[in-house]
This record gives sequence, structure tokens and C-alpha cells, in this order.
Amino acid sequence: MDEMEGSMLAKQKHTRRRLNPTIRWNEVQTQELLEHVTQEVGIHPGRFEKPTAQIFYAKICAKASPAIRCISWQIIKNKMRNLKTTFLATATWKAYEGAKFIAEGKECLYHDHIKRVCPHFDLLERLYGHLVESNASATLTATSSDLDEYMDEMITNDVLSSDLDSTSNANLHNEMRDT
Repeated sequence: MDEMEGSMLAKQKHTRRRLNPTIRWNEVQTQELLEHVTQEVGIHPGRFEKPTAQIFYAKICAKASPAIRCISWQIIKNKMRNLKTTFLATATWKAYEGAKFIAEGKECLYHDHIKRVCPHFDLLERLYGHLVESNASATLTATSSDLDEYMDEMITNDVLSSDLDSTSNANLHNEMRDT
């Protein structure tokens, strides 16, 4: 029996135990967090998560309501990272797909989609808007340089192919004349 119990214990998988419970953020907590972060960044521009994220979010917690004060700085940092990811995805959609909605006259659907996907878009734009502008300009620069290279290649190929066509036509004409 001892062998059987030992093999049963060996077959059981080790499960990870969560030390801290998961936290469900409600809209009020998220809104309050974003307002405090935006206010702190407004007071000290360029100091987002500086000198360290721990100190920055500890300062936010000290000013916040008890609903946020009891949350650790790591959880707040993760929440901000997730909000940033959502914002950047929405901003990318807005730049590329959203333009189609506006061109088709579907502005109501455009705004509804942004509100549904990223309800705090306006506050996040104040915090992370500079990232979208730099990403868009980098994409635009890459796209325009790719387009320039493509056009240069096409022009070169057209010139070469037209030279080859005229050369081959001249050779063909000369061969026909000689025979």
C-alpha cells in the first residue's frame, strides 16, 4: 500500500497557490486612479513613474480614497500597463480603421466603438498620447521611405525594361533585315 500511495502522490500535479487575491477593478476605481495619475503628471510633467514606479504609485495611493489606498503599487502598475495596452490598440484602430468610418459618414459608430473598447480614452490620451504620435510618425516615415524605394525601383525597372525592349526590338529589326 505504501508504494501505491507514493505513486499517487507523485502523479498529483503541483498547483500554484495565489498569495494575493485577484482584484476586480470597477469603473469608479479605474476613473479615480486615472484622475490621480493625470493630476500627478500634470503637476510634475515628465515624471511619470519616476524616480521609481513604487514611489510614484505610493504617492498616488496616499492621495487616493480608501478603495485604492489598500491596493498594492504593483497591482496599480499592472493596471496602468493594461490600460496603456488597451489605449494603444484603440489609438491604432482609430488611426487606420477609424478613418474609414468617418469617411463613410459613420461618426456615431466610430465614437461608440472607441467608448466601448477603451472607456477612458480621453484620460489615457493625456498620459500616453505622445506614444501614439511617435508611433504614427515612425510608421509614416517607414511607409513613405518604403514607398520611395518602391517607386525608385519601379522607375529603374521601367527604364531598364524599356531599354531592353528597344534594344531587343532593334536587334530583331536588324536580324529581319539581314535575312
